[in-house]
Amino acid sequence: MTNPLLLIRTDAGPSLGAGHAMRCLALAQAWGDVLGGSVLSVMAAPERVAERFRSEGFDVMPPTGASGGSADAEATLSIARRVGATCLVTDGYHFDAAFQAALRVDGLPLLSIDDSAATGPSAASVILDQNEGVSRELYSNRPRDCRLLLGTRFALLRREFRRIGQAPRAGVPQLANLLVTLGGGDAAGVVSKVLDAISRLQRTLSTRVLVGPAGASESAVTIAARARGLDVECVRGGVDLPELMSWADLAVTGGGSTCWELAYLGVPALVIELAENQRPIAGALSRAGVVERLGWHEEVRVEAITAAIQRVASDPDRRREMSLAGQALVDGRGALRVAALLGDHTAVEAVG
Repeated sequence: MTNPLLLIRTDAGPSLGAGHAMRCLALAQAWGDVLGGSVLSVMAAPERVAERFRSEGFDVMPPTGASGGSADAEATLSIARRVGATCLVTDGYHFDAAFQAALRVDGLPLLSIDDSAATGPSAASVILDQNEGVSRELYSNRPRDCRLLLGTRFALLRREFRRIGQAPRAGVPQLANLLVTLGGGDAAGVVSKVLDAISRLQRTLSTRVLVGPAGASESAVTIAARARGLDVECVRGGVDLPELMSWADLAVTGGGSTCWELAYLGVPALVIELAENQRPIAGALSRAGVVERLGWHEEVRVEAITAAIQRVASDPDRRREMSLAGQALVDGRGALRVAALLGDHTAVEAVG
């Protein structure tokens, strides 16, 4: 294909978070790296998210009509025809089989990025579920010729993670650095609960709170930390996110895409489930020894978070085991594999 064009339909926002958009960004980067192609993203998203796409040289435009509705599907197909798209991607649980079928009337390949079949039955030509331990049976209601890309081999990590690379993490006898990263959406209530837990620790940790691109402001988190007597650094990650994560000896995180990024970098993590689709992710990663699962955000107690931090902080052998398990699970090349498969291209191993 000459300059193949990938059209992505996804959304981000305070209630949706930024995970869908950020993994689509990873695929968009790989589409350019592997195929030399261009990308157009049709999405409803905060300006910070849209600007992140534009900074990579990708075009962004807003959708038409209610997200996931028939008008949205018709407008997206019209855009695909107008720009000459060669492949389509949907990522969002509201892009169901009817939406997918509307996009496929011209016979273009369509990748549906999903988690535990949250979109229900599918009309896509390719389904990607990057989660650990996902079963093919979840996607039995799909077209006969639909290809499944399942598991962490296809985890969509952005180029900046691939560039920093993996390095064995030396055991840290005394945990010093704690990262709090609770997704790209509005997790203000959960952040407050975690800050309460940190204020009860019997040790002083250097703490950074990573604010997502669709979430609360840095000042709001800083004010909440100061109210609890905490000296916390509040940061908003961009292309330097891998360095921010690598700084941490331990992370308290949501159960979304951030888990794969932390696993790749070998950062041990305590996972709080912020959305229903994160429950199976947290469970699978816990069984694999990559994370400690703290449970549903409304049910986990402040005392339990404090105890978990203290427990893992005082056990360097446990942290090392979690780190090694994570790096064994995610090799960082999933986006390259997906782009190569979508473009029927064989140069993936030559791409760094």
